Amino acid sequence: MGKYFRRFSLIGLVWMLMFPLTVQGEKREKGQATVLQQQPIQKDQYPYPLAGKVTSHKTIPRKDDYVKDEIIIKFRNDTLQSSISNLSKNLGLRFTKKYKSFGGILVKIPHNKSVEEVLAVLEKSGFVEYAVPNYIRQKTAVSDPYFSQLWGLKNTGQTIQDYPGVSGFDINAETAWTKTKGSHSVVVAVIDSGIDINHPDLKENIWRNPGEGTVADGIDNDGNGYIDDLNGWDFYSNNRTVFDDPFIDEHATHVAGTIAASANDRGVIGIAPNVKIMPLKFMGANSGTDAGAIEAIEYAKAKGVKIFNLSWGGYGNSPALYDAIKNTNGLFIVAAGNDGNNNDGAYRTVPASFDLPNIISVAAMDNSGYLTDFSNYGIKTIDVAAPGLAILSTVPRNRYAHFDGTSMAAPHVAGTAALVLSANPKYSVSQIKNTILKSGIPVPGLDKWVGTGRMISAGRAVHYTADDELPGVPLSGSQITGALNNVNDMDDVYSVKLQKGERISLSLTGATGTDFDLFLFDRSAKTVLYENGKVLARSQKSGTSSESIVFRAPSAGTYYIDVYGKKGKGSYTLKNQLGDPSAFYENTSAGIVYSGSWSKVTNSNASGGTYHSVNASGGAMQFVFNGTGIRLTGLKNPTQGYAKISVDGVSTLINLNSSANEFNSTLFEKTGLTPGRHTLRVEWTGKSGSTASKTAKAINVDAITVFGSSTTYTVEDNHSTIKKTGTWSTSKNNSYSGGAASFSSKAGSTMELSFTGNSVKLFASKAANRGLFEVYIDGKLDKTVNTHAPNTQYKSVVYEKAGLTSDAHKIRIVVKGQKAAASTGTAVYLDGFTISAPKQTVVQENRMQLGGSWSTVTNSKHSGGKALSASTSGRTAQLTFTGRSIKLLGYKGTSGGLADVYIDGKLAKTVSSYSDTPVYKAVLFEKNDLTAGNHVIKVVVKGKKVSASKGITVFFDALLVD
Repeated sequence: MGKYFRRFSLIGLVWMLMFPLTVQGEKREKGQATVLQQQPIQKDQYPYPLAGKVTSHKTIPRKDDYVKDEIIIKFRNDTLQSSISNLSKNLGLRFTKKYKSFGGILVKIPHNKSVEEVLAVLEKSGFVEYAVPNYIRQKTAVSDPYFSQLWGLKNTGQTIQDYPGVSGFDINAETAWTKTKGSHSVVVAVIDSGIDINHPDLKENIWRNPGEGTVADGIDNDGNGYIDDLNGWDFYSNNRTVFDDPFIDEHATHVAGTIAASANDRGVIGIAPNVKIMPLKFMGANSGTDAGAIEAIEYAKAKGVKIFNLSWGGYGNSPALYDAIKNTNGLFIVAAGNDGNNNDGAYRTVPASFDLPNIISVAAMDNSGYLTDFSNYGIKTIDVAAPGLAILSTVPRNRYAHFDGTSMAAPHVAGTAALVLSANPKYSVSQIKNTILKSGIPVPGLDKWVGTGRMISAGRAVHYTADDELPGVPLSGSQITGALNNVNDMDDVYSVKLQKGERISLSLTGATGTDFDLFLFDRSAKTVLYENGKVLARSQKSGTSSESIVFRAPSAGTYYIDVYGKKGKGSYTLKNQLGDPSAFYENTSAGIVYSGSWSKVTNSNASGGTYHSVNASGGAMQFVFNGTGIRLTGLKNPTQGYAKISVDGVSTLINLNSSANEFNSTLFEKTGLTPGRHTLRVEWTGKSGSTASKTAKAINVDAITVFGSSTTYTVEDNHSTIKKTGTWSTSKNNSYSGGAASFSSKAGSTMELSFTGNSVKLFASKAANRGLFEVYIDGKLDKTVNTHAPNTQYKSVVYEKAGLTSDAHKIRIVVKGQKAAASTGTAVYLDGFTISAPKQTVVQENRMQLGGSWSTVTNSKHSGGKALSASTSGRTAQLTFTGRSIKLLGYKGTSGGLADVYIDGKLAKTVSSYSDTPVYKAVLFEKNDLTAGNHVIKVVVKGKKVSASKGITVFFDALLVD
């Protein structure tokens, strides 16, 4: 929007209320909150206007005056005392004050010398680190009369000089007060003019020096060099009276009221009405010097003060003032200045522009969401904004007045800092500052004027935790528990780094009676308080906290998850999965990201009918997955070279060259990974795969299989899926698994188990009379096992095979009828098997045992590019699998027929392959309530159809085993 123009009459007048004011109607109903909290259903609209900046005048700041006979000097550490003495004697310098915080001194110069000429000599001497004038600092208040309401603490939309406010645009003090109104142990040093310490709204919250008595006795009881400093000190007049004149000292009195006016049912209330104010006067009618300010800082530092309010500034740079602030373990809240000036430019007000970690510089906002015309600004030098127009507070002689200025904005922040410290007494200065800056309310457009683009929020600051706002806390682990309420903890934010194309799955559940929502914000988001077009995915079901999001990153970077407490109070659980889960993925899958000059090649022999190929520098593929293993399949032929294939940065060179075309080849497989997120990367190397051809350098990607987390199943020796031949008997003993074992001494007796998984263990009984047997895996002899042992052992693992492909396998045991040398017999006692299977195993149609004639149908849309079909009644397809559930995938179309599906010999369902429109990889059958272990699925073609179908053909192309 265009800049917003508003003209104020800055005539230097103050509307003085000549009687104590009792503010009426200032309390909200219990639980009421700001507009953002009263209307949280959508995050797509900011409830206030975009922040404008008034430009009705631009004052060119003058360089501040300085004391004509004073200089602040810091000598170099290596300067000899004799050199300092000689230099001082030659210039006629008189030392008047030493500053312990940074080692500087204040000196008087002779009347016959100017500050400029003394500075020139000092700089030329080479003995000084710096020498600067003792600058005079100006108060930063603009006094203008406005009507009486504390809109900064609670904005009800009240009108000010025909300009209506915006309800809810305030610092949300009442929400802060639900947790704390401040602690008496927290002290805020107001370094300013004097404070009327007997004002009825201030007197209970004026700091008392515990090292002095209750009355002035003319003795420096605490030994700090200041006699009878009962409530602070007047560094301007160098005496104990911190209040002298009702007009001169109205500025600091006003500041003090905004910070800590008492909650006493009269007048006004401060932001932190229970904290203490330390009056440190260094200003007279309009100004004070750096020397006085530095001395005041050192006084408060010695008393352990952690929060300082500096509602003043000027344009003369002062390394001495800089050092005094830098060397103090306290947070300095500093007014930005009232010249309507860009503080990032040539004219910089100090101390607001000091680049120090313990300063918060504050601009002024009006009651309708705009930066005031008088406020200085600068995205590099000004941190936040706060209410600074028509601020009602205490002034001397039991009165109240409205002032304007960044001087009035700063104490809103100082009061908020006092609340934060009260709620978190162990917080460091940096923690207090970070809390205030992070918890502020972002105002759209304000980021053009102040660094954070935020106006402070006491309500959010007091309740703030790192997960309340961007950047949040890193997403850690696959499951997070937390708690929200829709009054003062509405957002929990988590950051997550995603690669391009990476998938993230989020699932939220919440306590009964809550309505929590789920949002995923873009990398460029500035806040989660409203959307601003930055929400990339959301789940907002009404009346429930059961929400879910599946999102794929369009580019690499940090994204933000926001669990949002729309309604209610309670706990929640957020589950997440990074990367594509266990499944079969074609080369065109969204999660596979190619870089370089890859081409998609169409070939009916490839999985899905296509594969990707590259033969140029820079060619790479990346795929982020979630599982325990991965398989890469592709083409081997005479044109292929070496590919660099890595998982999580650990790489190997794989030769893809072959003398003939070999489609659907396993190019690379890695199992046994820690369950969770991993990254597969394939890179072109330019290295030929053939000694006969230097140009055989291409690489390709056809498909990827992700293996899931393994689950272990036990299959007993007498299970129905185990096939036995020869002579076997049963031995019963409670020491066996399942209470029994199968034994045989007959040579050639066999036991065979079909299973789906990637590892198998065989356990048996060992004893002195045990013999030998052979183990075959998928038809190949793998090992001869000896079961002899001197003493009887039960449930011994006698054979183990890991690292199998996640697919259908067979293990076959053949009794040799032989004994080991030390054995007294040939018997083999087999007790059972343990199968480890991925969370999901994809079994293609060609792994099934077929009965009768089936046809193979090739189509890129089938899983693996192929499917089986049959229309003759009685045709069967069978698979023994290991798991708890199974899905049968197939094709549905207008000619689809019927089939019966049996599980473990029992009819489970009659399924139809009919659909009025083609559907590939359709779930024809699903069974999710099986007992863990081995099962048999059998499909029997019926040779029948539903009435709407044109045919009786049954198609299936894969099974998913969990």
